[in-house]
Amino acid sequence: MLAMAKLEEGKYNQALALALPAYKGGKRTKTYDFYESLIAMTQIHIELGRYNEALIYALEMKAMADKASSVEQIRKANVFLLEIYEAQEDYEKYYEIANEHFPMVDSLRQKAAIDRLAYLDNKLKSTEQEKQIQLLNNSLQQETINRFWVMALAISTVLILSIILYFRIRQIKTQKQTIAKEQEISKKLEALNQEILKAQDQVVVQEKLASLGQLTAGIAHEIKNPLNFVNNFAQDSTELLDELKTEINQQQKQVGTNSVEEIDQIIGSLHQNVSDIYRNGTRIDRIVRSMMDHARDTQSEPQMVDLNELVNDNINLAYHGYRALDSSFDVHIKKQFDESLGKIYVHPQELGRVLLNLLNNACYAVQQKQRSNGLSYRPAIQVYTGMEEDLVCIRIRDNGPGIPAEIRLKIFAPFFATKPTGEGKTGLG
Repeated sequence: MLAMAKLEEGKYNQALALALPAYKGGKRTKTYDFYESLIAMTQIHIELGRYNEALIYALEMKAMADKASSVEQIRKANVFLLEIYEAQEDYEKYYEIANEHFPMVDSLRQKAAIDRLAYLDNKLKSTEQEKQIQLLNNSLQQETINRFWVMALAISTVLILSIILYFRIRQIKTQKQTIAKEQEISKKLEALNQEILKAQDQVVVQEKLASLGQLTAGIAHEIKNPLNFVNNFAQDSTELLDELKTEINQQQKQVGTNSVEEIDQIIGSLHQNVSDIYRNGTRIDRIVRSMMDHARDTQSEPQMVDLNELVNDNINLAYHGYRALDSSFDVHIKKQFDESLGKIYVHPQELGRVLLNLLNNACYAVQQKQRSNGLSYRPAIQVYTGMEEDLVCIRIRDNGPGIPAEIRLKIFAPFFATKPTGEGKTGLG
């Protein structure tokens, strides 16, 4: 009653402060007083322009009225719902409530409501027509812009090709005017030109990779410290929640069984939140580590290295790395090393990184096939080292699904990978 008095005075926030405890208290009893508190909460939120909140209380009010089969209560709830749906421009729901509401009111108000529905229906149709016209205009504008850019691109391409063709024809005419010996020189120059173009492409790629590596290293180092704090505190919070739950269970008699159950639910929700934070934090940590690995300086001095030892170390790194992520993972690794190789002159960091990426990809491939085939499939990887003519050869073979033909030409492209999100993106590195 005090809330409704404040509502009449236009003091909506004070009215809300008084109505809220009445609503909470009435919700436990489900009496007529609770229905009155729902009226107050709905009216206050409508006056404050909070139609989404008002809709919650009005629907609760409608459900209670339907259950009680009270025509007067249903009528009051419908009046609120009509006002809310009209404010939200939800005319479909407005019609649904209006069709229920009309038989409850006198003929004069029925006529006024029908006239209102007709007005809203015309407004809705007008709004839909305006939307359709606007969408059509936007579509035409976008199509015009797209055609313009296509034409501009085509003209630019033709112009560039014409310029290239013009200079090329001049070059050919100049070459034909020279003596026969210059034809041989021309072929050599053409071959040299192709090598220069390839070298330029490689320089551009290396510059992009170097810039990206520096940027990645800086970002990764900046992220690493706060990420460690997040993960560490998430772990600590999990332990503290377990201790809090234990302490509350020990004090159950003083706190009360019902309160302990509610507290346990809250602690369970917090525990789940902290677990989600830690899981996503560790995922980000893996991404950051991967970024830092890519950002490492790839320049190293060549050294005399025992090739078999280098290959074996990277086999162990790849295998135990996957075992750390999935303790159920197992693969049979067959090693066929030529012990007569001895030490060879290589860049150990670069070669080790390529070996690790190849072995990681092999482990990933057989793991995916094992998940799809089940126990009938046994993962296996073969690693071979040896001399073939005057070259040292390393072969890595797995019995996974293999590489599709359309992908094989792309495997040497920087950053190319086929793994889904969260499974790593190294490719061959």
